[in-house]
Amino acid sequence: MIGVGIIGAGHFGAVHARAMTEVDEVRLVASCRENADAAAAFAAEHGGKSYGDWRALLDDPMIDAVLIATP
Repeated sequence: MIGVGIIGAGHFGAVHARAMTEVDEVRLVASCRENADAAAAFAAEHGGKSYGDWRALLDDPMIDAVLIATP
């Protein structure tokens, strides 16, 4: 199983999060967005833990790959 973290938990991050549900070997572990309320809402909808700082997301030992979905 590959644990993925998304940096950029907005519209395009959500597109990727939904796509990940179709792949058995991949799961969303965490996402990151500076706005704490928006980050929490994204995690509530798509799963995983929410972070407000990308460096904290990178320190999560459950993450094997990072998807960057920022403008």
